[in-house]
Amino acid sequence: MKKINSINVGTKVLSIIAVFLIVLPICFFGMKQIGFIVLGDFLIKASLVVGSIITVISLILLIIELRQDRQLDKYFTNHCNTKLLLANSLCECQKYGNKLVRAEDTCCKICGIHFEKYYDSPPYI
Repeated sequence: MKKINSINVGTKVLSIIAVFLIVLPICFFGMKQIGFIVLGDFLIKASLVVGSIITVISLILLIIELRQDRQLDKYFTNHCNTKLLLANSLCECQKYGNKLVRAEDTCCKICGIHFEKYYDSPPYI
């Protein structure tokens, strides 16, 4: 499964939800009271339904993202004493991200941890 990342999307989603759940129903109600719109009740209900659907979908995606983040945190916590094979026979220390670890090194020169015997592969390639 591809990693879901919604770092810069939150304010946009909240704005869209606020428009459909607050702004549009108030506008439609005001236009209905003035007599400008005949289908005011229908438009209010349709706007609330669309806003509710967007809210539910956003919550589901947020729950999936938080679950993936928890799994990634658990994965990297359990594999912090490994080295990740990079290009041109260099490795990366998974504890602090030192990318100048050689394949034959048994410990990291920056943080001093001793590596386990195997190379690690990253999740979510």
